[in-house]
Amino acid sequence: MKQFNIIITTCLFLLFSSQAFAEDISEAEIFSGLINVSKDGTGFVRFKPCGSCNSIFLNITTATKTYINGVETGLLEARQRTKPGFVSLQYSPAEKEVLAIGFLK
Repeated sequence: MKQFNIIITTCLFLLFSSQAFAEDISEAEIFSGLINVSKDGTGFVRFKPCGSCNSIFLNITTATKTYINGVETGLLEARQRTKPGFVSLQYSPAEKEVLAIGFLK
C-alpha cells in the first residue's frame, strides 16, 4: 500500500508541478529528519543521493509544494501531522531548489 501511495504522490507531483516541463527534475527518497524548516516555512535539505556521491544542498522556498498522501498542504502542517520517516523529494538540480515534498501519514 505504501508503494502505491508513493507512486500516486509522484504522479501528482508531475501533474501539478508547472515546472515539470520547463526543466530537468530529479527525485529522491530521504529521511524527513534531513529537512530543516524555519518558522516561515522555508528551509533547506542536505543529503547524499548515493554512498560515493557528494552531498547535495537544496533550498526550500515558499513556492515548494508539500503533500500528505497526495493532498496538498503546508510544510509546517505536514511536519506536525506526520511521524519521522521517509519522504519523496522532487528537486531541480540546476536551480538547487526543492519543488515538492511528499509525506506519507
